[in-house]
Amino acid sequence: MKNRGFTLVEMAIVLVLIGLLISGVLVGQSLIHSAQLRAVSTEFSRYQTAMGAFKDKFFYLPGDMPNAVKYWGSAHGSTPTDLADGSNPDCDAIVVPFTGTSTCNGNGNGKFDGATEAFLAWQHLANAGLVEGAYDGNGGPDTALSAGKNVGFSKFKGGAWVFWGAGSADGATNLYAGTYNAVLLFTATVGDETAMNPILSPIDMHTLDRKMDDGKPGSGILLAPANNGAQPGCVTGDYSQYLTSSEEVGCSGVLITGY
Repeated sequence: MKNRGFTLVEMAIVLVLIGLLISGVLVGQSLIHSAQLRAVSTEFSRYQTAMGAFKDKFFYLPGDMPNAVKYWGSAHGSTPTDLADGSNPDCDAIVVPFTGTSTCNGNGNGKFDGATEAFLAWQHLANAGLVEGAYDGNGGPDTALSAGKNVGFSKFKGGAWVFWGAGSADGATNLYAGTYNAVLLFTATVGDETAMNPILSPIDMHTLDRKMDDGKPGSGILLAPANNGAQPGCVTGDYSQYLTSSEEVGCSGVLITGY
């Protein structure tokens, strides 16, 4: 008995089915990606609201609060002495995660003033019940980012939210034009807290900017990093437009909180 091969009709049907399967996978991936992108704007609103609620209750920004140990206990056994730049030698020296709600004070100057306060902010918010989860508050310069542990969690794959304060005058970071007391950086979870690590393609960044703001990288509440040399694949050389012809990951976001 001879083996019968596929007929042209049968092969055509198989090819159509394979095409439909591939198309379905691609559509599914696109829907997941779109949902993750929408989550970014929702997360920003939630974290911005949490900051406002914290300040209304405690009169200071989270992380900057100078009497936090009064409410939640001291991570190092004594009231810390903060330096002018916002660093805290007592907290920075702690290399293991804080236990429970124990924490450190900020310096109370009305802004995120150094890496220590940027990490403490998430723990203060969690201690106050204004964000979900438990944050260890542990981190100083060059500390690796861990979403949901020491910086804000994002549903966008590989993304994280980092508090920061400063601006173009800060030569160490040069992240964005202008100077702000408190911003939220949307970045990839690689590198340390002072790095703006690309997480979005220019197309995604433009889409997000149009949804949340004015669609321009250098104005409004959503900014692309001003240091174009760090992310040359994100915006044009004059900082006026996103490079929307590129689908490569090249952008991170700076969101102005208003605080």
